[in-house]
Amino acid sequence: MSQTEFEAATAGLRDLLPSLIADLEQAYPYAAAVVTDTAGLEVSVDTRKQTVNFRQPMRGTVFTVFDGRTVHELATSSWDPGELTRLAARLKGRALGLRPPLIEAGQPESGHHVGAALRPAESVPLDEKVAFCASTRAALAALDQRIVNAMVAYTEGTERKLFVNRSKVVSDEVTRVSARSIAFASDGGQARYYMTRAGGTGGFELAAFTPEELERVVKVAVDLLGAGKVDPGTYPVVVHPEVGGIIAHEAFGHGVELDMFLKGRARAQEYLGRQVAADLVSLVDDPSLPGAYGSYAFDDEGQRSAPTPILTRGVFLEGLSDFATSAALRAKRTANGRRQDFRRKAYPRMSNTFFVPGQTPVGALFEGIKDGFYLESGLSGMEDPKDWGIQVIAYHGRRIRNGKLTGDYITNVGITGFVPDLLMSIDAVANDFGLHPGGCGKGHKEFVPVSTGGPHLRMKARLG
Repeated sequence: MSQTEFEAATAGLRDLLPSLIADLEQAYPYAAAVVTDTAGLEVSVDTRKQTVNFRQPMRGTVFTVFDGRTVHELATSSWDPGELTRLAARLKGRALGLRPPLIEAGQPESGHHVGAALRPAESVPLDEKVAFCASTRAALAALDQRIVNAMVAYTEGTERKLFVNRSKVVSDEVTRVSARSIAFASDGGQARYYMTRAGGTGGFELAAFTPEELERVVKVAVDLLGAGKVDPGTYPVVVHPEVGGIIAHEAFGHGVELDMFLKGRARAQEYLGRQVAADLVSLVDDPSLPGAYGSYAFDDEGQRSAPTPILTRGVFLEGLSDFATSAALRAKRTANGRRQDFRRKAYPRMSNTFFVPGQTPVGALFEGIKDGFYLESGLSGMEDPKDWGIQVIAYHGRRIRNGKLTGDYITNVGITGFVPDLLMSIDAVANDFGLHPGGCGKGHKEFVPVSTGGPHLRMKARLG
């Protein structure tokens, strides 16, 4: 569905919904509606098989009202005007009968946003997507005889939404494309793998790997066959943007999503306005970043995207909010009200979360490290918002000796600690920048697309 088709398909709703919102606001101080349309696919090719899975297209509509204390919602999988009129009437019928004064609905805004793409994914034939995966897989497998399997996967997902409240009639179309290439190596006794990823918001052109990137995937997978384990202890550490991004996401992730403040489950709340990181450390969540995987023009509650400075020069300035937490806590509204789909409620959620680049050349970060580690690829992370503990698992790294990288590889390295202690130990921030696409769940559910990253960082970390 092109931009024109989406606007045409929702033309009647753009006329109907403002009148339904006005009627709801006869009973409530605030009302809004969001109309969504999503679809996607995944192509995967490995040594044994190829698969194509289409994500079932999904349409839905959510009406939201606020009675001054509580948010209420009703949702339907229909765009039918009659069904939407009946749903709004049901919601109005639940009002208590005493309407407080109208609540601010934001600056007046209208229009449609569609992300830039050199080759819109929906215009590329499926055969070409399968061929991309197959040819990339074959290139990986041919690079070394110790590669026993190689897999290449391509995914795309398009999300279209129309948001309407008293002030706004705005729509957005975002297509997210990602690809990953994985090489599995074996020496007959053990097996290792390594992976690289590409992606963002845009078109099929984002699904691309250079020959050098594929050669590195194979080389690292093979080199890891001889990898050891780290001896537990505290070391000087340089982290790649992929690992630093996980630290950013976990250190200032769910613990600064303001629903956690509302529930009294975030230690970070005690540190608002306080120094929690070294002076040279700043951290931002920015859904307006062009081309990033977690970007969007406005959130699922109509808030125009803009960067939120979570940390500035080491000071914790603000968390991430949605409509409900902003109203309950009287906090600044940020563009982080996101829902997995129309069947789920909105929560404050991260988008693109990253450390801000500094001034130091990457190579200079290794200087002066007599014995330490360079952690090069991330695997997973988790946090304990209540006590502000963090655990990040780096998939692999290398030893640093006398300021130089060695060929001594390690795997499955854990970074643990108290978030302010870890961030206060950062003593150098590089001048590079990288983002990595991914997904984030709220607990074990409520998944949304995000990206994480930033520059290389040097710190002291407890490894194990």
